[in-house]
Amino acid sequence: MFKIRFLLCTQSGPFPVIVYLSLLTLVAAGATMISCTGSKDLSRARAADLIQNSAEFKQISVVSFGTANKETICERQVDEGQYMNNFFKGNSLLRFLRSQGFIEFRYTSQKRVGWVSMLGTHYCWDHNVHLTLTEKGMSESRGWRQDGNTWYIPQANREFIEVTGITKPQGRPVAMGEMAEVEYTWKWVPTEFGEALQRSVPEYQIDSAKIHEGLARFQLYDDGWRLKSLSLNR
Repeated sequence: MFKIRFLLCTQSGPFPVIVYLSLLTLVAAGATMISCTGSKDLSRARAADLIQNSAEFKQISVVSFGTANKETICERQVDEGQYMNNFFKGNSLLRFLRSQGFIEFRYTSQKRVGWVSMLGTHYCWDHNVHLTLTEKGMSESRGWRQDGNTWYIPQANREFIEVTGITKPQGRPVAMGEMAEVEYTWKWVPTEFGEALQRSVPEYQIDSAKIHEGLARFQLYDDGWRLKSLSLNR
């Protein structure tokens, strides 16, 4: 391979300095200058990158449970065993977490006067169940998020599949401010926790085989295409 050299004269003090530039150097510099100006071409690869890195697409599917639970029952006294049996029976997620050894509970109840009528004094019982993570649960919760008294557990993540089509003005150069629509597909991928949960609790099934079709809208700016809106299901 041969090189073509260009001589450029530049002034440095009282003496001129000759600089040799190869043709390859000039080509590389030109390519860099072109890429810096922003491309008017919205490729499938560029659209896919912008979609799957957007905040909307990165939102995950979660399940949640509260750590502080209170219920008031009036005119009927329920003992701890009966109450806790009904408490877990009515919440399949908590049953699963307990069966996995992730949570434990502390139960308290308090009797108080509810109201007084001509028939006498009516009593109510406040039942409180406070849930905490076990040591095993604390280890498992590294990927969970706590907000106040609520734990959020990742159940599934979105997986981008492909761009299936791009619609934009044809037959003329794309002008600044014009829009383009991109059709794409994605699917849910359960987390390790989500896989275990759906095996034990049918109501938390994630259909990972279902292909979802989405639509993204892009707008051309001076620095290239920007994602303006994202619809996850058309």
